[in-house]
Amino acid sequence: MIKSPNDCASLQNGLYKVVDWLVAHQLPICTKMLLYCILGNVIALNTVYNIGEQPIDRVGLSEVCDLGIIVDSLLKFTSHINSTVAEANGRAALIHKCFVLHNPDVMVRAFKVYVRPMLQYAVCQGQIPTKMWSPRRKMWSPKLKNV
Repeated sequence: MIKSPNDCASLQNGLYKVVDWLVAHQLPICTKMLLYCILGNVIALNTVYNIGEQPIDRVGLSEVCDLGIIVDSLLKFTSHINSTVAEANGRAALIHKCFVLHNPDVMVRAFKVYVRPMLQYAVCQGQIPTKMWSPRRKMWSPKLKNV
């Protein structure tokens, strides 16, 4: 967490070490795609970070989408849940509309193949640390279950 100019310097030193490691292992980095943003209730220090000689651009967005997960500046997933539910409802409606025969077995299988993976992407079930978010808030769970 960056709280002072010393923390900024420490982060920049860490970036220098990453660059040194990349150079030592002959791994290129695309500096055009590097961005950073301020997340949480943090006082923004006007520091410019660099990778090698290239400055990293700061993004002033209230939301960031990375790997399909939308997170806001307060580290909440409300926009991600709303967008995922809307897209899943659209797919479920399309499945219902496109299949002429409404055989329950076929409909369940189509839902499991085309809709459920979208709802389960990066969801934490239990204490798995590699997952991104968990629908534990009371307002999220009914939205997901209603799809």
